[in-house]
Amino acid sequence: MRPETLYLSPSRISDWERCRWSYLLKHVYRWRESATGNALVFGGAIDEAIDAHLRGIVLGKEVDPVEVFIEAFLRKVDAGPVDYGAKWSEESMLAMGIELMKRWPEAWQAMGLTVACDANGDPLMQREIAFALPGNIVIRGRIDLGAFTREGEFAVIDVKSAAQAYPETALVLNEQLTTYQVGMDVAAAELGLPKPERLGLIELIKRQVPKTSGKGPTIEPLVLTARRSEDQVNEFLQKVLWIAEDIRAQRFAKSPRMSFESPCTMCSWSRACTSKDYSDVDFSQARYVPAEVLQGMDAPAAA
Repeated sequence: MRPETLYLSPSRISDWERCRWSYLLKHVYRWRESATGNALVFGGAIDEAIDAHLRGIVLGKEVDPVEVFIEAFLRKVDAGPVDYGAKWSEESMLAMGIELMKRWPEAWQAMGLTVACDANGDPLMQREIAFALPGNIVIRGRIDLGAFTREGEFAVIDVKSAAQAYPETALVLNEQLTTYQVGMDVAAAELGLPKPERLGLIELIKRQVPKTSGKGPTIEPLVLTARRSEDQVNEFLQKVLWIAEDIRAQRFAKSPRMSFESPCTMCSWSRACTSKDYSDVDFSQARYVPAEVLQGMDAPAAA
């Protein structure tokens, strides 16, 4: 009997490796955070601003990324509660995004990239890709940007907003970029584009805008590396097959690890996991709800 299709992605693989139990809650039980994380709100608004600016360049239209960011950020904030944590606030994140988008057009020009367009003339940005593996497994992802370098090489690039720069030595191991390379290799002929020759990162580093002096948010120089070798691709794909096997076998063990590297402090489900405190969990779309939560839902309201 053919197994049910299992859909994986770079983010799902990362969630699995961080903690299998957390993967179960998020992707199998479909628990959701009661408040949206600030990184998701900020990163989504930055993506919209950069996408609009680059599409404007392709179409010969002037688009102000600052204006797009402000509109997108405030729209996402208005859509629901946002968890800013102890470090951020709506005002500080808005100011940081405005500062980064003021710098973006000059930073883009310095990178010397030209947005790639497919056979239909559509820019290769925020493009969904998918490819199949044996065993009815489908890997999906979204390519932020496909572009040509000054030297004419086709590159697939991930745009990230992060607290610190990605270690250059780890760039060659970045599995998100490996996924994008494989996906583009599969889709290249249909899109009328070459297979990627280079993989890269554009990093926007999140720091508070200084009130007087100090280093604020920055856009790091473009970092490119060679495409993955056949051995590197095969090693990654074999790993995905092993992960799929474990998911189908329901091997959802908790992964607290050693104290200095524990993912638990950053986990959305830590209180639910350790003390059955479900106050941070949104069960509105859940496939499974704990019995004690269901009993609370069914209980009559206090007079």
